Amino acid sequence: MFETHTSTTYDEAFARARRERAEAFRAMFSFFRLPSARPLRGMRAA
Repeated sequence: MFETHTSTTYDEAFARARRERAEAFRAMFSFFRLPSARPLRGMRAA
């Protein structure tokens, strides 16, 4: 198996990239799936 520090480094890097990618896709999908009025209302409120 890999060395502990090497596997930890790769695990952290992949976990971080996967988390950021999941958040970006979740934001895009929710924006495109919701009716146009809801994201517009949310942007006006923000």
